[in-house]
Amino acid sequence: MKTTKEKNPQGVNEGTPLLGQARPVASPEITVAHDDENGARNKNNCFALVHRRNATTGITLSVMLIAMGVILTLTSRTPSDDISSFLHGSTSHGHHLTIPTVLSILDYTEEEEDGKNLHVDSIHNPLYKRLLRSTFHLQKPNADYHVLHANARPTCKTSHNHHRNLRPRDTQLPSKSESFELKANKREIAFRQELELSWKIPADDLEGDDDDVIALYCPATEKDPRKFRDAATLQQARQTGFGMGGNGVDEVQTSDGGNWSIKSFPIIREDSCEFRYWAKIPSCSDANLMRSHGRQVKKGNHGRQLGLVVDDSQSFTLVARTDPIVIIHGKTEPTAIHLALTTKPTEMAVQFTTGIAGLPILAYAHVDNKHNPQAWKQATGESSTYASDDMCQAPANLEEPGKFIHPGMLHSVILKDLRPSTHYIYRVGVQGGHIYNHYMDPTIRWSKHFHFLSAPSPGVHELEKDPFSYLVYGDQGCPEAGWLNGGDAVAKWTERELEHGAPHKIQAIHHFGDLSYARGAAHVWDDWFNMIASFTPYVPLMVGVGNHEYDYTNGGIGKDPSNINGEVELKGNGYSPSWGNYADDSGGECGVPIATRFHMPDNGNSVFWYSFNHGPVHTIMLSAEHDLSPNSMQHKWFVRDLESIDRSITPWVIVESHRPLYQSENKEPDHIVSLHLLDFLENVLVKYKVDLFLAGHYHSYLRTCAGLYKNKCNNGGLTHITVGSGGAELDSIGLFDQDWTESYIQGYGYGRITVSNTTALHFEFVSAEDGLVLDDTWIHHQQEDK
Repeated sequence: MKTTKEKNPQGVNEGTPLLGQARPVASPEITVAHDDENGARNKNNCFALVHRRNATTGITLSVMLIAMGVILTLTSRTPSDDISSFLHGSTSHGHHLTIPTVLSILDYTEEEEDGKNLHVDSIHNPLYKRLLRSTFHLQKPNADYHVLHANARPTCKTSHNHHRNLRPRDTQLPSKSESFELKANKREIAFRQELELSWKIPADDLEGDDDDVIALYCPATEKDPRKFRDAATLQQARQTGFGMGGNGVDEVQTSDGGNWSIKSFPIIREDSCEFRYWAKIPSCSDANLMRSHGRQVKKGNHGRQLGLVVDDSQSFTLVARTDPIVIIHGKTEPTAIHLALTTKPTEMAVQFTTGIAGLPILAYAHVDNKHNPQAWKQATGESSTYASDDMCQAPANLEEPGKFIHPGMLHSVILKDLRPSTHYIYRVGVQGGHIYNHYMDPTIRWSKHFHFLSAPSPGVHELEKDPFSYLVYGDQGCPEAGWLNGGDAVAKWTERELEHGAPHKIQAIHHFGDLSYARGAAHVWDDWFNMIASFTPYVPLMVGVGNHEYDYTNGGIGKDPSNINGEVELKGNGYSPSWGNYADDSGGECGVPIATRFHMPDNGNSVFWYSFNHGPVHTIMLSAEHDLSPNSMQHKWFVRDLESIDRSITPWVIVESHRPLYQSENKEPDHIVSLHLLDFLENVLVKYKVDLFLAGHYHSYLRTCAGLYKNKCNNGGLTHITVGSGGAELDSIGLFDQDWTESYIQGYGYGRITVSNTTALHFEFVSAEDGLVLDDTWIHHQQEDK
């Protein structure tokens, strides 16, 4: 087995075409992405670092791309010396981040000095906590619906006499106010459309302050004021409208009103929603404190600036509400449509989500026969879902704002007896849904049409016509998960790869763990699926489990979907060896959402470990979040799977895992885990001549030297590549001393694998900022090795 990047195998096209245009790739090289017209590399990243080492000379070339310019160094030091010199004194952020709320509400704080928008944390939201323990009051209802009757905000002297504490069982929703107003610019809305809110406060409302609250309720008939989907103070609403590109705060936000531009209305599987304005009722103690300063002031931020004690036990009265906003096909619209391969090349799994139960149905036809109704076939499937009490621990199992939201019904249909390498057109729906006119079935709300290419015939003969290509990465998340725009950039370049078919048509996406980073904030799963919806209905998405999908510390007995109870005496805390750093990174999800939302090949253990053939490649997905020691259930399965491979059909064998075996970032806890994984797996990988090991977990790109075994290059081993650059916050840490790091890049991007024949495989790392290839390598093996 040999890995090189100096020579191109015979019969393989030279160069790396980028979306249809050839771009030669030499070795060694430094690729510097072009700055934009303002001289900025990326508005979200302070730098991206490219490190490449010439294995022949030992010379290291490193480029640091900084917003202010480019620094190029040429040294003869070790890779770790170069990286450490750039990053001296920097440390990893530990990947602790805020998860934005359903409406991505912003809040500027006095402590912030860099001017960035700060998201309110969905999991640890102080406003949610205050509202859940607050007292809510209603005025006597009037005839009109739009706003409520309230001549003025109640004062501390009258609030307890004229308002009653609200209980869900006796709630009557009021209807009219001559003073306060809350309006939406739309009466109906579809998922991800823009919505504009505006409100008006009485000019003589001396008690009005920024701590009044606007809350979203779905369905619109919800009577419990504590069951809101999201909520913002007036101050936060103004800041969100400004920070998200709405009307500027300084231009339209006034003391007696304001606007809130919601750029992307979330996926809420209900028929309707409405917004309600809750005016805060000042307490007598607060009023007396403020009068002691000789003037009447607003209690919000002004009161805090005067050093007043702010009482977190609050009372609110409902003074305005929008008309009900109809969500167009809210319960019936298919979302999160994605494909997956099975153990059979003649099958394709199609999965999607709706807000209603019913029989999932899929209509499909050969793309050449799409206009012939008689050529269309139908296939049905099955549905599942999960509830809060299926999760292992908090916050995932808490039914309160910002945490658990019912996922809807998760449908799966398996198409069978497909012809190889054939284009099919299809659409999905649920039988028994709302009536929707269509010639095929008037009771189904169909999705739009999508298409896919079925798997090629087993073997390598089709490589003579067209090389086999697919994309790989891990650790994505999305802006709605609290990251910046790296995940969105990777998704957009993935879409472009599929659209342009360059350099070859992409036949699958492999994502080896840390998908959405929901971590107990259930709405993030919908946000992530929406971000990748431009390509998941068209190409199989094969996923693995990462620490942010599975790791938990309590409550797993009878709930852990990986069913490891029979292997060890499970104490309900997942996999937790004494040497590991396995914690509660899933936010209590413990693998439930990923195992229910994804249908992976059934020859292993659900989504956790499995294998499949696709063209000339046999892929094995392992779970580094479970036991991989030699006597474990997973390790035994792994060896059996390797022994069963027919190399005449799939000459290439690639193993994927969330955590890598070789990684040189100086993170001691993760490094200890990798040493144990290396001890468990390396001899097996070499014995069965695995060609490539892919992983993520570290938020960067790293490629080792060729033939790596026992920490030595060209030692009869294999190449290890980490592609944890799919969108999560990039690592910013130095490397420890070692001799096997060939390339290290701190920048967003993905891997592109192209199998050209039975002895040559090309791996490229593609930048998600400009689509340029920043690193590449050829992997060779001799036919007799098989």
